[in-house]
Amino acid sequence: QMALDELGKDNDSCKEDLKVVMKQTKRAGKIVKDLLEFARQFQPEMRTMNVNDVLGKAIRMTTHPAQLKDVRVITQLTQGLPSINGDSDKLQQVFVNIIVNALQAMAKGGELTVSTRLTEDNEFIEIEISDTGCGIPEEHLGKLFDPFFSTKEIGKGTGLGLSVSLGIVQKHNGSIDVRSKVGQGSTFIVRLPAEGKKRK
Repeated sequence: QMALDELGKDNDSCKEDLKVVMKQTKRAGKIVKDLLEFARQFQPEMRTMNVNDVLGKAIRMTTHPAQLKDVRVITQLTQGLPSINGDSDKLQQVFVNIIVNALQAMAKGGELTVSTRLTEDNEFIEIEISDTGCGIPEEHLGKLFDPFFSTKEIGKGTGLGLSVSLGIVQKHNGSIDVRSKVGQGSTFIVRLPAEGKKRK
């Protein structure tokens, strides 16, 4: 960035070349980070937490991108949920990844709905993230969590984000389900084991 700032008006061609280099360097860095994350067998730092708090942080982190894409964010977080035992940083990474994917699917704006609830058997907390985007073709649904599979155009993704996210959730003894219809949108449901009973 400093080199870009130092170039004068007579160096427009150099500026454009430098911007391309910066963009590709950033992309390469993300690929390396994703590869390391995918390859590393991490051990979650588990502690008792409120899933709504973790989800709230993820929503705040993605507020600006949502505004830029003219996406309305709707939150329906059930209060008084049991705590969960988990790694807050890793779970936040999962939620941010799913939300960012949802925003990218809504190129012309739309609605993002984020909700939490306790399952009827009181065993799991469900975190549901729904968008009104382009949707995912049925033939791709079974491959979404495969390493290096991506529905994005070349250069827009590494195909590791959802694989890493699934690995994190499975380390928490949870699961991720997906429902989607082309032209209507997608819904990701993350299920995590609940601790104890529902608060009063």
